[in-house]
Amino acid sequence: MKIAVYTDDGFLHESMEAVLNNLGNDPELPFKLIILQNLKQMTEVLSVSDLNMALIDLGTPKGKEAAEFLYLNDSGCSCYLLDKDETHGLFGYQVKAKDFLIKPVEKGKLLRIVSEETAAGKCSQRDKSEGRGALEGNCPGKYPVCGKYGAQPDISYGEWKRY
Repeated sequence: MKIAVYTDDGFLHESMEAVLNNLGNDPELPFKLIILQNLKQMTEVLSVSDLNMALIDLGTPKGKEAAEFLYLNDSGCSCYLLDKDETHGLFGYQVKAKDFLIKPVEKGKLLRIVSEETAAGKCSQRDKSEGRGALEGNCPGKYPVCGKYGAQPDISYGEWKRY
């Protein structure tokens, strides 16, 4: 699982490292944390690697542009926006961010987000390895699609939503 953190906030960087250390080393889904501090680095990383998740700090210079770049390139990466206040919350909807987090973000909340993304990634990896699509209902559980991990698709928009 590749996670990019676009920030110049040292505390957020340390929090993400602590969260990944807390999750331990999962041999089925190893983690790679990439810290990005400018828009050029973001564009380079997106062009050469498949990111699973991006945390973008809107307080970092060009943070909005980084989120727009991620959205416009339709990378399939889960985008989470962070800021010190909620004034940019509407912007999150415009770039289809999965969540908008107020800083400082508690480590427990970061741990929950990364755990959910990891679980979704495991389901997706299994689907691909078995040659089936996510909408075929091959992830066992209570819900028709991916109930084991607590998510299912919102067919009308073609996106995954938590219920």
